[in-house]
Amino acid sequence: MSMKGLKEQVRQFIVANQLLGKNQKYLVALSGGADSVCLLNLCLELGYDIEAVHCNFHLRGKESDRDELFCETLCKDKNIPFHRAHFNTKAYAALHKVSIEMAARELRYSYFEQLRKDINASAILVAHHLDDVVETVLINLVRGTGIHGLQGIKARQHHIVRPLLEVSRCDILAYLDTIRQDYVTDSSNMVDDVQRNKLRLNIIPLLKNFNPAASKNIAKTAKRISMAAQIFDEAIECKMAKVVTRSNKEETRLSIQALKQDIAPEYLLFEVLRTKSFSPNQVEQIALNLEASPGARWESATHVLLIDREEIVIQPRKKEQGHDLRIPDVGNYIFDEVRRFKFAIFPKPVDFIPSKDNDVVTLDADKVQFPLTIRHAQTGDKFFPFGMKGSKLISDYLTDLKLNCFEKQSQLIIVDATDKVIYIAGKRVDDRCRISQDTANILRIKYHKE
Repeated sequence: MSMKGLKEQVRQFIVANQLLGKNQKYLVALSGGADSVCLLNLCLELGYDIEAVHCNFHLRGKESDRDELFCETLCKDKNIPFHRAHFNTKAYAALHKVSIEMAARELRYSYFEQLRKDINASAILVAHHLDDVVETVLINLVRGTGIHGLQGIKARQHHIVRPLLEVSRCDILAYLDTIRQDYVTDSSNMVDDVQRNKLRLNIIPLLKNFNPAASKNIAKTAKRISMAAQIFDEAIECKMAKVVTRSNKEETRLSIQALKQDIAPEYLLFEVLRTKSFSPNQVEQIALNLEASPGARWESATHVLLIDREEIVIQPRKKEQGHDLRIPDVGNYIFDEVRRFKFAIFPKPVDFIPSKDNDVVTLDADKVQFPLTIRHAQTGDKFFPFGMKGSKLISDYLTDLKLNCFEKQSQLIIVDATDKVIYIAGKRVDDRCRISQDTANILRIKYHKE
């Protein structure tokens, strides 16, 4: 492809996808490699207002410093404002327990976004091209990420814009050769030690031996899948309305019966769970166990899924429970970010009427010994349900209420100094603390849960 042809192709892609505007400023991510240098030059030729940013991750010794110097010199020669950042990538990766590749990505995009805001740029331009699309599709195909993973790379994601997505690496190199523009080569890209490099160096050349147009055909297929995915998403949304019975930050519930009646229950599950870090293998296992006994559970890195009686319940993973809160006297107490209590003691009025609200309970204060303790219900805890003479295991009581495992695990109780249960928060008080005609002082407990 000629220099003029490549420039026109990129211009048309920008216009067709409404990616850039002539009266706005943009930040070009400049590594010094062929792709980003091509992007920088094309943006200048097309008349866009740009500034450049380079990240030195200090992973390749002198080569990293060479890249930085090249980018600085290039921008100086072309009169482009130049920004740079230095990162201790290995230390970041060790601290956050992520791969070097992921650490570099997180550091890079976090800095890009902050700089974008600082210079009031409309978007960050990155040099992903057609070959990157192909690699992404193949990686996601191997991973089993479903239809959305086969769309490849989007031209725009929030403030990230990719003007070169329909340009091949071969065309980029030919363009730079035509304009006699130098660039640097990252030696780590020539070693098949990471997934993308293995694809780039080994698999894709084999596919091109089979069909020279393999990369272009895969990219075209990804584009068609992206269009089909829009139709697919509309259909899925209609199905979700029948399956999802509750969805908020704290919890998602799915009707097992509605799932079983759908023609593709496993894929519906996949669409719900793919955003909650569950793997395709886990989704398959869950789909096979829709009729499992209540209590079956699976965990991802971010969520926990429970098979309940008639529903699947999904909640974010929470910090380990187990901390207790000591209540030495009356007053306001915060147990966690969503639950708090208020304790008050006052003389019993002549016309006093006991509370019938499970969240605002009244007890005989003289039958309760401070300090109190708020804690989670534990195995073996017993209480005397209000209105009953005998005791009952709290676990049995909660089961009778048809609470699921998540709800049981989060249930709070209040015990007094003798370890006597006086209140199951939000549900029932202990009969041993009930108010009678002889009660002189009232203990009122207000329970609030957001």
